[in-house]
Amino acid sequence: KVLVKCHPYGQQRKKAKTIADVLEAAIANIGQDNVFMICTDGARSALSAMNIVQKRVPGVQKHRCSTHGVQLIFKGLTALFKETIKNAMKFILYVVGHDFVYALFQTCGCKALLLPADTRM
Repeated sequence: KVLVKCHPYGQQRKKAKTIADVLEAAIANIGQDNVFMICTDGARSALSAMNIVQKRVPGVQKHRCSTHGVQLIFKGLTALFKETIKNAMKFILYVVGHDFVYALFQTCGCKALLLPADTRM
């Protein structure tokens, strides 16, 4: 199995000890011999929890989720281009919102304008 458990913390604080206890319970449920690696996000509490688990459960490797790292890179990059993106969105909304301007734009042989949409990044 790849994903064994997702734990809903709700309002509970995500402290290293709490996370470590949840991870150790999952390891005990699966069997220590069946666990090779645990993947977490890069949060300080998750990394501290992994250090606790590695001390208590020998042989378990820790790995930071690379998707979270890439997401942080994109978050930083979008901050650099925030003003440009904002102006481009205003332009697109203006052109698409005015039939005459949009018709002129289409006669130029330009590619289609894509409406801005929120993505989960």
